[in-house]
Amino acid sequence: MKPKKGIDVSKHQGAIDWAKVKSDGIQFAILRAGYGKFASQKDSMFETNDAACRKLGIPVGVYWYSYAVSIADAEAEAEACIQVLKKREYALAVWYDIEDKIQLQLDQKTITAMAEAFCRKLKAAGYAVGIYSYKSFLEKYLTKEIRKQFPIWVAHTGVQQTTYEMSYQIWQFSHTGRVAGITGDVDLNYLYVETDVPVSSTVEVSKENSSTEEIQSNQQQTYVVQKGDTLTAIAKKFGTTVNKLATDNQIADPNKIYVGQKLRILGKQSEYEVKKGDTLSSIASRFGTTVKALVDQNHIENPNLIYPGQKLKL
Repeated sequence: MKPKKGIDVSKHQGAIDWAKVKSDGIQFAILRAGYGKFASQKDSMFETNDAACRKLGIPVGVYWYSYAVSIADAEAEAEACIQVLKKREYALAVWYDIEDKIQLQLDQKTITAMAEAFCRKLKAAGYAVGIYSYKSFLEKYLTKEIRKQFPIWVAHTGVQQTTYEMSYQIWQFSHTGRVAGITGDVDLNYLYVETDVPVSSTVEVSKENSSTEEIQSNQQQTYVVQKGDTLTAIAKKFGTTVNKLATDNQIADPNKIYVGQKLRILGKQSEYEVKKGDTLSSIASRFGTTVKALVDQNHIENPNLIYPGQKLKL
């Protein structure tokens, strides 16, 4: 299935005729909610764009542009973002846009910690959250661990296909797109999904090749095989078995899968193996449950003490 085509916009696009945008084949939009540490820095067109997209049934996500240079800054940005969103649900998640020149002076450890701080607060507030930046920034300034933990929206323009080294949910492939209803250039994106995107009924959506544990585990999912994948590794990611994957996808030889192959992931995951960096809160968010439910189900005495390799019933 072809990816969904969408745009991301801010006040810089001015007044948008969203009916024309939709008629031009745009299938989703990601709106800038704001930037910086204060709710007063809300994007001046955010409310207008948000209302118009919802009225027309255009699936929506949002992003918050970061100027943070410390963990405290990132946490303040998260609080400002939460205030602006006012508990509204976003089918295409909330994205932390971390790419500013001021951040190039920081090291990987600091930027990773900032991104984690922002994402942690948004997840605690009930939002699906991911990280946006351009390819080289992601690969240089954010550890692989955090890029596995949260979905990625990668910007990589001027190429036929991004060569970003890990899985991603959205690829921003142009900064100079032209779309009916918008004057001037606009960013164009591909969203990799298996089914139609819900408008705003849930925070999370079924999607291809996002951080796999982030997907609601009781739905059918689709995974696109990446370079270096094995059926064993994919089975482990989704809490299933090689035999079940082979059977569900009519694979005669489990040792022969190919890049770009789409695999159906069926059934509900009933158990999760704790990974390094996991918390009960993050696990609960991934699987649409609560910390209390995990504690009760697994007879955990101290919710702050879980360890890598521990098996949790969901």
